[in-house]
Amino acid sequence: MLGKELDPLLVLDKIEIFGKNSLFILNDFHLFLKDTRVLIKLKSVTSRIRMKRSTLVFISPCSFPVPPELRDHITTISFPLPGSDEMEGLYQNTLSRVCIPGQKLDNISDTLKEKIVNSALGLTFNQAERVLFKALTKNGKISEEAIDRILEEKKQLISLSSALQFFPATETIKNVGGLYSLKEWVRSREKVFSKEAREYGLPVPKGVLLAGIPGTGKSLVAKAVAGMWKMPLLRLDVGAIFGGLVGQSEENVRTAIAISEAVAPCCLWVDEIEKGLFGASARLSVGDSGVSARVASTMLTWMQEKTSPVFVVATANDLTGFSPEEIRMGRFDAVFFLDFPDEIERMEIFKVHLEKRRPVIHKYDLKLLAKLTEGFTGAEIEQVIIESMHNAFYDTGRDFTMGDIEKVIKETVPSSEMMRDKIDKLREWVKSNRVRTASAREPEKVMPSYIKLEPLNLRN
Repeated sequence: MLGKELDPLLVLDKIEIFGKNSLFILNDFHLFLKDTRVLIKLKSVTSRIRMKRSTLVFISPCSFPVPPELRDHITTISFPLPGSDEMEGLYQNTLSRVCIPGQKLDNISDTLKEKIVNSALGLTFNQAERVLFKALTKNGKISEEAIDRILEEKKQLISLSSALQFFPATETIKNVGGLYSLKEWVRSREKVFSKEAREYGLPVPKGVLLAGIPGTGKSLVAKAVAGMWKMPLLRLDVGAIFGGLVGQSEENVRTAIAISEAVAPCCLWVDEIEKGLFGASARLSVGDSGVSARVASTMLTWMQEKTSPVFVVATANDLTGFSPEEIRMGRFDAVFFLDFPDEIERMEIFKVHLEKRRPVIHKYDLKLLAKLTEGFTGAEIEQVIIESMHNAFYDTGRDFTMGDIEKVIKETVPSSEMMRDKIDKLREWVKSNRVRTASAREPEKVMPSYIKLEPLNLRN
């Protein structure tokens, strides 16, 4: 026993003169390694105690920053975070120690238990136990709100990286108009992270690439997937990855990957992936001494080899600069192209945005509005409604009408006209590479019932 000696140099002196076949445990000793005197002394001690068949064990709560001088003397062993079985044991142990009035442990559904256990993956035992007690203290029972508490705890971990942003899972797949094939694909994988799926033998999904014209709903889908699957959504800021110091960009992307794996299962949203990570911009990085290429290589390798439940939702406005190697199966489970919405999809998009703002929408002719907005994106349709509301509010504070909406539509030049050549080129690339469309559907199965009805042709 060395006692509670606070001077690291004196501790090392005592270790050096200690007997043979000894085990020394140094807790949080990495805090002293910035002192050159300690570093030199430690290097000397490690050489001496090896002759005595003694061992030093350093315990650190973070990745042990082994200095170059000690790399030949120290072996790093990383302990993984608790897995599903361990977290389930903690869950059972925590609840068995707490008396919940009116709620027996057996009455909590297996589905809720599994959701809580899965959402807690990525936390340490102490973090998971603390957040469970928080949920019990506030609500007096275990409910879906416990998942929100756990996601809030994970949000604190995400803030450690400047390249990652946390987005609350508030959107749902119901907020996405059209895109029937894509939505069906997402729904079919809702239970893919469940215990049942693991027992069935299903591998953890890699992710999906959403490519298409700006404003067609790619970002909304990324948020809706996280909301539907009850997972934290992390947005990787490509611009924040690249730093000015040598090696900083590579370190930033490795840190972002490590944090996303720490809070898994989660959705990692990589927005506009073609701007620096994939595509021609990454391959032709001559001016930055190959930094973009190295960062892209790190991401590609991780996406191919990862086994952690991090579901990547990558979005891109332009696929024409991508190589087949970058978007092949194995890195992504699927690639979808989001084109301009057709007439039926535009009717659904109008319905989604009108219902957000007015509970009664029967006075709006959805079919006519869809006909008038050919070539409009979903974002442009939403902006048409917002602009109509502004005009009506500025007028007399009255409610906006069909006439207001039609007037804004006539004054709007859609992106389909401003980017016609670029869009035609993108569509040709999609067709030649057989990328599936997000809007493919079987009308008799997916057409919403309200579209089959004759809309009320009520004008202002």
